[in-house]
Amino acid sequence: MALFVPSGIVSVPLSSMIFGVGLPYLAYLLFPSRQRMHRAVEWMGPEIEDDTLQLIEAIFQFVRVEAEMPRPATVAELANLTAPTLVIAAERDAMFPGAAVAKRAKEIIPNLIGMECLKGGTHYSSRTDMEYINRRIMEFLETSP
Repeated sequence: MALFVPSGIVSVPLSSMIFGVGLPYLAYLLFPSRQRMHRAVEWMGPEIEDDTLQLIEAIFQFVRVEAEMPRPATVAELANLTAPTLVIAAERDAMFPGAAVAKRAKEIIPNLIGMECLKGGTHYSSRTDMEYINRRIMEFLETSP
């Protein structure tokens, strides 16, 4: 099993949730503009393509976003997880910081075979990062027992 920027490993830092996501999102909803849209998603990363921004804008307009994030999984909940697992996190992810994900994944995933943290990576991955991630997951799946 391969998990990429996984939620449910760590809690979202409250300051990131309020100041990085919540307030800019609320500002966009109250006073929609392209500039506020960019501000509302800048926490995801610097290289978001225009087609992705258009998709996010449609989501903001037509999908009810849940305020609650997934709670972190417990050791007991994952105790029977037997699949060899690779976790790939992003160093500068505002929602799921790479160092925190790495530390907690080692504590709660019983068959953690690999843990990688993308240096400089953010919540939204660049095309270059995605090429690496895809290659890495394929290698892992091909070589895992």
